[in-house]
Amino acid sequence: MFSTYQDIFDHRGKAYHHAMSLSPKARRQEFSLAIEVARISDGDVVCDAPSGGGYLGQSLPPELNIQMIEVDPSEVFSRGPARGRAKIHQAPLNDIPLASDSCDAVVSIAGLHHEKDRVEVFRELRRLIRPGGRLCILEVAKDSIVDPFLNQFVHATNSMGHAGEFVDDSFRSELAVAEFLMQRDELFEYTWDFRDEQSMVEFVQLLFGLDKATPDQVLRGISRHLGYRCDEAGECHMNWALQAIVCV
Repeated sequence: MFSTYQDIFDHRGKAYHHAMSLSPKARRQEFSLAIEVARISDGDVVCDAPSGGGYLGQSLPPELNIQMIEVDPSEVFSRGPARGRAKIHQAPLNDIPLASDSCDAVVSIAGLHHEKDRVEVFRELRRLIRPGGRLCILEVAKDSIVDPFLNQFVHATNSMGHAGEFVDDSFRSELAVAEFLMQRDELFEYTWDFRDEQSMVEFVQLLFGLDKATPDQVLRGISRHLGYRCDEAGECHMNWALQAIVCV
């Protein structure tokens, strides 16, 4: 099993990018939720960490004048084509090459469950945030529908395994140790959206590196753990959920 975020996505980041290129609108609701919950507004300096390929920045409304800074430990996610006006850094999350008090908002989407020393990471993120700024985390919640999908189904069908440490009371305590004050703590349920069932299965298989599963097994895993529905037009909507935590 690969143990660190960098190990994981140096190994399967290309497949992740391929999934996002095949269904670029699949996670549109997720990125819109992050922008809304983080209260990103015109003129903000926003750090996306880990940036996971920069898809949040690509989802920002074009009319907003945002300085986006993307930080990711993985070489695959921090290299590649230019992403608009974003500044990109390859760096560990506990040692980010930015000045203190330089960001209005730090956003982190579903990457912190791979971090072993989250207090150290939280302290580093806190260092970046200006007085009056905020940290917005969207992360898998323990005992949500996504928990067994990742730590059971993905763990069993990805040759690298998956052992995420999700949002629980310990996670919240670590934020307090890093001297964050929590303002919002809410589970959001929404869908990942696809043009058809085949696109959904292909996306999930690539995004999560399910190299030990057939497409039929992937579909059964989605059905068992997450659930999905297809509408009259044939478009499929797969259930998903993340805990939104906003701290100052």
